[in-house]
Amino acid sequence: MATLGFSVDAAISELRLDVAVLRIVATALLTALVDALSRSLRLSGLPPHLSQPFREAETGGA
Repeated sequence: MATLGFSVDAAISELRLDVAVLRIVATALLTALVDALSRSLRLSGLPPHLSQPFREAETGGA
């Protein structure tokens, strides 16, 4: 099974830097898209009090 690292290494060793850069950029964009999607789903699925930052003063400060 070819991994991203293997395919980028192969492209660099064949002096196909355009392919290597394209694969790295595509992976970075896909990662950012998945991260943004997961954050929006996570925050929209939580009750309002859990989607806000934790504040120790509101809980009695144990």
